[in-house]
Amino acid sequence: MQGDAHVQAVVSYYGIYDLRTPKKSFTGKMPLAVQEFLGVEAESAPTLGVKVSPLLHVSKAMPPTLLLHGVEDTIIPIAQARTMKTALAAAGVPSLLLEVDGKQGGHGFPLFVTTRPRVTCTTLAFLALELR
Repeated sequence: MQGDAHVQAVVSYYGIYDLRTPKKSFTGKMPLAVQEFLGVEAESAPTLGVKVSPLLHVSKAMPPTLLLHGVEDTIIPIAQARTMKTALAAAGVPSLLLEVDGKQGGHGFPLFVTTRPRVTCTTLAFLALELR
């Protein structure tokens, strides 16, 4: 099948959207993980941090976006998702942030299982709407 192969929708589970200052933004091993990903400390390479931070590349041309994030995520703070949602809204990108709370509202909450029907139903409904 040939045709336009552009992204029609984005679904992001507990994503990292700003990698400029991992030492300030994250705890535990995440600053080291970001450093390993970048090959250098982000704070010592500000231009690289800007290039790889999705938050800084939000534009009206982006596809509709669903963000799902655990409120109790201790690896990637929910502030990352909330800030991204604000940026998407400011750019006029259709978007939704589903904050997962309760016992399973940490990082890596179960995705498609009966214990998280809100996550499953929201994801499937979003995709059904956007991929018509």
